[in-house]
Amino acid sequence: MIRKIQSLDPCGICSRNVKEFLLIQLNALKSIRTGLEIEQNIIQKYLPLLAKKRYKSIAGKLHRFLGIKIKEERIIKAHKLIKSFEIKPARNFSRSPVQYIIPDIILEPIVENDNDGNIYNNDGFTIAIKNELLPVIKFVKDYDLFINCDDVDFKNYLYKKRNMAKTLINNLVFRKSNLQKVTECLFKYQNKYFKNGPAFLKPITLTDLSENIGMSEGTLSRLVNEKYILTPWGIKPLRYFFSLPVKQEFGDVSPIIIKEQIKNIIKKNNEPASDSKIAAMLEEKEIKISRRTVAKYRKQINIFNSYERKACCV
Repeated sequence: MIRKIQSLDPCGICSRNVKEFLLIQLNALKSIRTGLEIEQNIIQKYLPLLAKKRYKSIAGKLHRFLGIKIKEERIIKAHKLIKSFEIKPARNFSRSPVQYIIPDIILEPIVENDNDGNIYNNDGFTIAIKNELLPVIKFVKDYDLFINCDDVDFKNYLYKKRNMAKTLINNLVFRKSNLQKVTECLFKYQNKYFKNGPAFLKPITLTDLSENIGMSEGTLSRLVNEKYILTPWGIKPLRYFFSLPVKQEFGDVSPIIIKEQIKNIIKKNNEPASDSKIAAMLEEKEIKISRRTVAKYRKQINIFNSYERKACCV
């Protein structure tokens, strides 16, 4: 059974040790390449010597074992091939560690109990700015004793460090209050989205919001960068809510809404629809965009074209 498993992709999965894993990869290579007996003997018997680059010693031992003279250059060549093998099965499938997203903001519906103990939603939301990952900065109780010392240089040094700490504390408070302000303004503008779902997302730009809250666009851009919010519809980056509007006869539409429509059309159609057909079906929903725009949005949401989707279904 284990031999069958080891023959599956990735090659050598379920190997019991490095030697076995190297031999499995070498055997797989034998199907397209000959003359690998030297490599096989080295892996089976002389890996410790190979790790120390004792090429001459390995050549001598193989000469006595195989009865043929082997040059040191041949051992070096074998070493290069063995070094090219993987030593950890499936490592190439994922090279980076899993990055878990911790939301900076939590937006939750307010739930209360009535007199009978029944839980109901009062159509409101709470906004909580999470600061668990930020450092807690405070002055120790004995700091004033040190700062009142007679040493002038030491006193100036402490004043300087205290001012730096106060600046950092004020910046953290400023960050929290600004995130609160941005989220409250965003909630007012995207109220229907938070209550009813992605189909109600409105297009809004950083410029629109910065003018509304009296903050420069550059400051707002830095503030929302790499910030996440937990909503009833999942964790979203704050930048998810900002996009240039797509002009339509009945009003502006967010590109995210159009992408969701494209997803739904592709999902519901039994036959893979072309970009032109998707554009026509969107027009039936009063969304007029070109075939090229459909193709652009389709690529952005990582969906193959109709030809590739059809090939996948065969």
